[in-house]
Amino acid sequence: MALAGAFAYLAMANNNSDSHEDTISSSANDTSSSNSDSDDKGTQSSTSATQSSKPSSSSITIYGGSFTTGSADEDHTYADINLGSSNAGRSVIVQIWYSRDGNTLNNGNMVPVTVESDGYVHLTSADAYLYYPDHATIKVYDSNENLKDTLDVDLSPKSGTQSF
Repeated sequence: MALAGAFAYLAMANNNSDSHEDTISSSANDTSSSNSDSDDKGTQSSTSATQSSKPSSSSITIYGGSFTTGSADEDHTYADINLGSSNAGRSVIVQIWYSRDGNTLNNGNMVPVTVESDGYVHLTSADAYLYYPDHATIKVYDSNENLKDTLDVDLSPKSGTQSF
């Protein structure tokens, strides 16, 4: 009987509602006071990424992407995250925490977005950060707020585009 209950639970976990609207901005709180180590806009840097959890059902995986930060104090941080073209049109929720030297730069709002035909979601931070982030934690949820994947990305604390 317990085994049948486990199968019923797994079957229910596969049901997703795709009714969230497409939103591409996130909210952040500035806790820093100035930029440091400024480089020219467009600098290409590599980053390291660590997958820290895997989905158990109804797979959504973070395959990679990029972060872009401008060099001016008022520039926002942009995230382009590849969730795979097999998820095109799917509603998901993305949560990104940015930090610098272990200090959180934003509050990690859960932002509903729709995966584009190329498999990417695009998010813009609501606020500009006064310090360049040196770390980002990305969490992706299905539309029912079930965690599907988490990725930790180490960034170079400078402006430009950094792929992961």
